[in-house]
Amino acid sequence: MTGSWTMDSFFIGAAILIVVPLGIWFFKEAQLKKGSDTK
Repeated sequence: MTGSWTMDSFFIGAAILIVVPLGIWFFKEAQLKKGSDTK
């Protein structure tokens, strides 16, 4: 990305902090929608 490993690791860490909660939320939303559809 920038050539320095510190900035690369920073951006990777920031991306993980953003993507992981979004992924968990999206998964929970999908599970809720599946549950409501079956009822």
